[in-house]
Amino acid sequence: MNPTSLRLVLVSLVVLLQLISLTVVSFLTKEQLGNQAQLEATSTLKAQADEVVEKTRLFLVPALSQLTSAGQLFADGMLDSRKDQQLSTFFRSQLRSNPWLKGMYLVREDGSMLRVGRFSDDRQANSWLDTDFLISKKIRVEGDSRQIEYEELNERTNETRSWQNPADNSEDPRQLHWYQNARAQQRLVWSDAFSYYDNGQPVISASLPVRTPKGLDAGVLSVAVDLHELTQFIERTSGPDINSAVMIDANGRVIAYSSTMKNAPHQAMSDIESMFRPSDEALLELYARANATGISSDGRDTLIEHLDMGEIAQMGLARTVYLFGGAIRWTLLITQPHWTKLATTDNILSSGMRLATIIIAAPGIMALLLILAITAPIYGLHRRATTDQLTRAFNRDEFENRLRNRIGDLHSLPKDQQLVSVVLDLDGFKSINDHYGHPAGDLILRAVVKRLQKHAPSDSVVGRLGGDEFALLCCLDKQQDPLALMEKLRHQVTNAPVPSGNGIHTFGMTMGLTVVRPGDTAEAVLKRADFALVNGKLTEKNRTYDTVADTGKAPTPAVRHTESDHYATA
Repeated sequence: MNPTSLRLVLVSLVVLLQLISLTVVSFLTKEQLGNQAQLEATSTLKAQADEVVEKTRLFLVPALSQLTSAGQLFADGMLDSRKDQQLSTFFRSQLRSNPWLKGMYLVREDGSMLRVGRFSDDRQANSWLDTDFLISKKIRVEGDSRQIEYEELNERTNETRSWQNPADNSEDPRQLHWYQNARAQQRLVWSDAFSYYDNGQPVISASLPVRTPKGLDAGVLSVAVDLHELTQFIERTSGPDINSAVMIDANGRVIAYSSTMKNAPHQAMSDIESMFRPSDEALLELYARANATGISSDGRDTLIEHLDMGEIAQMGLARTVYLFGGAIRWTLLITQPHWTKLATTDNILSSGMRLATIIIAAPGIMALLLILAITAPIYGLHRRATTDQLTRAFNRDEFENRLRNRIGDLHSLPKDQQLVSVVLDLDGFKSINDHYGHPAGDLILRAVVKRLQKHAPSDSVVGRLGGDEFALLCCLDKQQDPLALMEKLRHQVTNAPVPSGNGIHTFGMTMGLTVVRPGDTAEAVLKRADFALVNGKLTEKNRTYDTVADTGKAPTPAVRHTESDHYATA
């Protein structure tokens, strides 16, 4: 076995052992990695829920801050509940600073009210967020009579107009739920998301009793926040693996939802059953199963690991959301692909398999390096035993060995190909060696081998039989003329002179070839080729000849003598 084959066998054994070890480790750690992937997927889902809840809280905090700051201004005397113009200016500034604030209100003890909102009472504005108008509504109470006055401010032109509406039959603002709740509890209260407005959009209000610097009741101050924009918060919060996220109130009405649910209709005042049935069956199943098992009321998550929705399994999480000390209680639903879908090869490798691979591969790499180190001397001995040290061509023994192997495989050669053996020696080489020394001769020998390896047909075997005699073994198409091909090769080898320190040297080359036949031996093949070479040189040197040793016939040259085939030394 030659060193290359030995190396391949040893490396194959190491790789096989590594694969077996990796398979065993994979089998033993499969359950552990699966559990880890499940924990990571669950952790990701909970982290997404945490972020949605936090963003929802942050969405409402500015309105809460504005309300409490305004209450402090009343208590400090900076705002006077009896000065409508001052309050109207302040309310408008607050609406300008918070794009999600829909309106600010103050209802006094006597039933009078000041309200500044983004839309008109006749609902003529298609979108209050897009309107340029702020509408003030003032209710004045004098005895048993009420006077209602409106004032419209064009934010773009800063123009105002005022009018009265005697037909306005608005109810006594003291009957509004947020007023009554705040008065009864004497603290900040939040309303139901759909309890006040009837325009199909969820709006939540925060209300706070306010007092004068002397501690007297100044009325109830309220801010209304439009929750329609909360959908954008959920969209920006949702990660790449989130499939759906929706926030609903206690009655199952949708407050906000992830816009990743592309087919969901753009309506907010709707129950989840009718809103998402055509677009998100997994969300509906999560909602139904969470309600059936009971969503935890203590803030803990209700995790549903398998939502079987056809080919793509889902996992979902339901959470009761408490905001501002429980003043707001909503429910968050999130679904994403099941953990087995998320546990891709990369995830598994990153969660443990990569470490196992490194642990197993490290000894393997060391074993490969050890194999290379151990076999390097063997490889060197083999190279020296089979290769001519001067020219790097195969030596005579190795060439004959390879010739025998090729003859043994002759039956597997394609029918349209033939095996050709060539013996050649250099013409004029002895003269160069004698006149210019062995260094010049060595240069020529090395150049001949390089040119043979470069121009001979691919997979050819080049050997040095001794001195300036070489051998060539190659496969040719039967449709090709061996004599013509070898003659072309002879020109490619000898046409270019070889320079040395003593001059530029030209040389010739005579070649004898034979076609290998079934039943041949290596000795017989070389004998026939050598016969063609020796007898050809007796006829004329620097030619290519073809003959059969046992015919007794003179060798056949490839071409007639031409003047260009003369060679000389310089």
